[in-house]
Amino acid sequence: MAPPGEKKDLYEEARKKAAKGDFNRAIADYTKLLEQEKDRTKRAAVELQIGNAYYKKRMYNKAYEHYADSLRLARKAGDKHAEASALGAQANAY
Repeated sequence: MAPPGEKKDLYEEARKKAAKGDFNRAIADYTKLLEQEKDRTKRAAVELQIGNAYYKKRMYNKAYEHYADSLRLARKAGDKHAEASALGAQANAY
């Protein structure tokens, strides 16, 4: 598992790539981060970001799948804010 600082750096790199429209590389970075992260709330946030990248690529079914994963993780973590974010994202992708 990567140290917390490395995970934060990877997350920021993925966000920058997504902001520049490089969604494939952002998804790759987020996926790598997802493999390293154990915290359910953080995993929910990463799943949401993967969903957002797919949404921007107009791949709505893939986006919806990741939003559903985000929702599942948020509920397991008991994080109502993350749950609401995932539900809103699902509605947009639907």
